[in-house]
Amino acid sequence: MMSNPDLALESSGLVLNVYKEIPWTSHDAVSRVRRILGIRQVGHGGSLDPFANGVLIVCVGRATKLLTHLVDLGKGYRGTLRLGRRTDSGDLGGQVVEERAVPALDQGALQAAADRFIGAIEQIPPMVSAVKIDGQRLYDLARKGVEVERKARRVEIGRFTITKVELPRVDFEVECGKGTYIRTLAEDLAKAVGTVGMIETLSRTHVGPFEIADACRLISPPGSTRDGLLSQAVDMNRALSHLQGIKVDHAWIRRLRQGGVPPRNALHIEATRGRVNGCG
Repeated sequence: MMSNPDLALESSGLVLNVYKEIPWTSHDAVSRVRRILGIRQVGHGGSLDPFANGVLIVCVGRATKLLTHLVDLGKGYRGTLRLGRRTDSGDLGGQVVEERAVPALDQGALQAAADRFIGAIEQIPPMVSAVKIDGQRLYDLARKGVEVERKARRVEIGRFTITKVELPRVDFEVECGKGTYIRTLAEDLAKAVGTVGMIETLSRTHVGPFEIADACRLISPPGSTRDGLLSQAVDMNRALSHLQGIKVDHAWIRRLRQGGVPPRNALHIEATRGRVNGCG
């Protein structure tokens, strides 16, 4: 049976900016939060692959109801693309399935190719993704050696910047919308410059206003202890700082709770509130 403090935590709810370690799955991070806090009601706001690290939003208790408002946040990544080699997973952990020569490319040529991916583009989900087809996760099918046809999905790339080139390695940064597969983007860039490629390293640098500099490590204090992790929590109001707030005239608060609809002149829209702090 859970203690009263745990029940209070479930009732109040909180949001955590967690640093997902390599080689954890996102579920591994959620399980660790459950163990540290001693609470079952925990969920995350967007998977991060085992080979990647960085920001993972974790909601606890009542705050799990906010997940639908957090999974749509834009995301930032930085990573390294290794040209000339392709794996079956699109990353360093897979089996090499193809190797090609790497053309003589400079940063300008690679940036020009990357610029072609800015905006709305179509991506085919990789077989190692968590997308479900006929009730089965693609990565489960991939483990069995089964490959199925996948439909292309539209994603939004806001920025794709080549930051350093030391062939065959290319460092990059990406700002993108939800549902973007960075390994697919990297493979498509490699194809666009006449070779193949795979992701060697990848970090998620932010999810909306949640920054990697503020992310809580669960493997060391304060994040590895219950009191320490709770001290770094973000309350639900601040977690939604990317949304515009609406204040309701005091006279309408009770009626609003009872299902009433206030007139427009009783609503006052506030500005968004910016960055959310955490462990940093």
